Order: sequence, then structure tokens, then C-alpha cells
Amino acid sequence: MVSYAPLLSWIYALWVAAGLSPQVGAIITSAVSLGAVVWIAGLWLRELFSVSNRIWIGGLLAVLLCRPLLWYGPYALSEAPFMALVLSALWNSWRYTHTQQPRFLIWSVLLSALSPLMRYIGVSVVVAGGVFLLWGLSVPLHQRFAIASGYVMLGLFPLALWALRNHAVSGTFFGVREPSDYNLRQMVFETLWSWHRWVFPVAFENSVSLFGIVLLLLAGTAWLALYRSRRILTQSPALYSALCVAGVFVLSYSLLFVATASGVKFEGFSERLWLPISIPVVLIGAIVYRLGVSERSWMSRTALVGITALWLGWLCSGALMAASTVQQALSHQLGVFSTAQWHSSETAGYLRQHRLAGKVFSNFPEPLFYLTGVVAQQTPHKGPMRVASETFPRNLPQFLQVVRQHLERGEQVYIVWYNDPSRSGYMYTMGELNQYLVLRDVQRLSDGQVYQVTGVL
Repeated sequence: MVSYAPLLSWIYALWVAAGLSPQVGAIITSAVSLGAVVWIAGLWLRELFSVSNRIWIGGLLAVLLCRPLLWYGPYALSEAPFMALVLSALWNSWRYTHTQQPRFLIWSVLLSALSPLMRYIGVSVVVAGGVFLLWGLSVPLHQRFAIASGYVMLGLFPLALWALRNHAVSGTFFGVREPSDYNLRQMVFETLWSWHRWVFPVAFENSVSLFGIVLLLLAGTAWLALYRSRRILTQSPALYSALCVAGVFVLSYSLLFVATASGVKFEGFSERLWLPISIPVVLIGAIVYRLGVSERSWMSRTALVGITALWLGWLCSGALMAASTVQQALSHQLGVFSTAQWHSSETAGYLRQHRLAGKVFSNFPEPLFYLTGVVAQQTPHKGPMRVASETFPRNLPQFLQVVRQHLERGEQVYIVWYNDPSRSGYMYTMGELNQYLVLRDVQRLSDGQVYQVTGVL
């Protein structure tokens, strides 16, 4: 494991070591993570707006009906636990600036250090925490610099150790990635497309540019409202520091995300990859709303109307996603590979009864692991596909080379092939792979086949 951060896999491994199946471990991890996000966000909002039940309840509703969190939270992905780590680290940094209690700083350092091990872009949490402490602490500059520097070094230390391990086993710090094929126009378009789904209950394919203009106008109005309300902010250190820590993280994450996408190829600017800024954006929106209520200027009132409209759209979009999630849970169960179709897979049942001793490849390695415990690598893709391009072997020559190496070492090599055609658009089919491999049928089942590879042509 090099291309992906290791923490989620370690958590699943602990569940398996405790005697639970990967499926049950994934369910527990997602449930605990989602509960932690709601709990921490609720506590933070309550601390900020204890005198205004309307604002903190409205903010909590926005967290509960956060569309991307409802969409990806039930999946066995890193999004929910990463969001929990991010929010916990930011919250503890904020509490430390107010109380000066070392325990909050220790918790923040620990949680921010775990974030890059959950997802490499968690480096943005460490950077945001360091910048916030340098900016927000009420101590002399040299002390702020020392605390912020120590925070960043300790926060990056575990990732540095993991990167050195990666280099020792693979010759690369974070895996081999293909060059990016993104241009600025595509980045902007996909970002606006993802963001507009958060506040519009339906998709308007031809209105993304218009939404971008509206969003910029609302953001500009909100900035003017903040500028006019700076006196109120200076009189409320809690609101000011919360706005700073949330804003610095949103900026840090966004800049690192765009910079990474400019250099290497991966999944597009989807709602999933923008999810980590969603809850901090709720926090920022609640603070701007609070300032709009306090300030009587026309700009503040305009910002208030705009934020209210966005909040209503956010709740409607989230409510529709929640209804869709409940419907899916009742009819097919949640997730991609937790449906009744995958649970009743004849291929998975066969592999639970007949363990494969050797190297395994599959066009669907994820359900193979979750349903049977078999660890497999993905069969090669044709491209362009940003998700598949992160795997190794990524293309046909690399795949054939790896298979040949295993056979030369006397190891058995298997291919578990599912008949599901959903990935046939960007992956080599079994018929195409058959032109390069010598295959022996091990078992044919209703939803897949198991082959043994005996040679490379």
C-alpha cells in the first residue's frame, strides 16, 4: 500500500483481528464517524451561538442534511472518518486559543497528525492548524511561532515516516501517478457543478455558469458584510477565531486540492472530494448569518437574505438525498457492494468455501475483499480513468509483467472475474485478456468465473 493513505485499512484490519467481518467493521467505522461529525459540529455551534438557539439549531440541521455527507457517509470510504478527524482537529485548535489548556493542543496535534494518514490531502489540516495558531494565539510572536512550528512538525511526523517507508518498498513517496490532464476551465466547471448540487435540489446542466456568477456575487456580498461587521467580530473573539480557523482550512484544502490536480491524475472535482470543506462552510455561513442579524447595513441584510436562500436550498437538497438513501437502504441496502445482489453472489460464496492460495487479480477487488476476505489487485484498465489510474498495475504491459514475475517465482496466479459490465468501458474485458494469457478454468458460476493463469503469451 503506497498510493493510498493507510489509516482506514489499519482500522479495518483491527476489526478483522477482533473477529469481525470487513463489512461489519466498515459499518461500525462509518456510523461512529458520522455520529462524531454531527456531535462535534453540534457542540461547536452550541458554544458559538448559545444565546441564539435559532442559529445553532439551523446550523445543526444543515450538518444533518449535508448532501455529500449523506451520499458518501454510508460507503466504505475514507470520507466520513476523514471529516471526523478534520472537524475534531479544528475544534480543538479553536478551543486551545480560548482556554490555553494544553490538553486541547495535544488533541489537535494528534488528530491533525492522523488526518494525512487517512487521506494524504490531510496535510491541509496540519497547515491550517499551524497558520491559525500563528495568527490566533494571544501570546508574543516568538511564542506563537514556536507553538505553530512545533504543531506542524509533530503533525507531519507520522506522514514523513510513512513516506520513507513507501520509498523503501516502492522507490516512490506516494506511489506512481499519471500526469494530470486537467485544464483550468475543467477544474472550474467541475467544481461549480459539484457545489451547485449542495444547494440546488435538482441539477441544471446549462446553468452552472450562471450559478457561478450568483455564487461569486453572494460571496462578495458576504465579504462586504464581514468587512462592515468587523467591529462586532473584534468584540466577539469566539466568532472571529472560529471564522478564521474554518476559513483557513477551506482555503488550505482548496489550494492543495487544485495544486495536486494540476500535477497528477485522479478522480475529478466531484462532490466526494469537495466534501471535507462542507461542514466548515456551514460554520462560516452560520457566523456570517449571525453578523447579518447584528449589523443593520443594507449589505449585511442582503447577505442575510442570500444565506437564508442557500440554507433552504441546502436543506432541500439534503432532504432529497436522505430520502433516496433511506429508500435504497430499505430496498437494496446501503453502499455499492452491500446490496442483496452482491451478498447473494455465487462467486463470493464459492470463494468463501474454496480459498485461493496465490496471487489474485479481479475486475472487482473491492467486493472480493469485503465479502470473502480475499485480497486482490485490479485487472488493467485502458484509460482514461482517474480512479483506476491510481492502482498498480495500471495498464496492460505492467499487468503482464507482474503476472510473469509471480509465475517465474513459482507462485499460482488467479483471476476472479465478475460478469458485471459496469467497468467494461474503461477496463480490459476477459476476452481481451485471453489474447495475452494462458488460462485454465477453475470454476464457472452464475455471476462470474475463476481462472488460473498458467502462462503469459
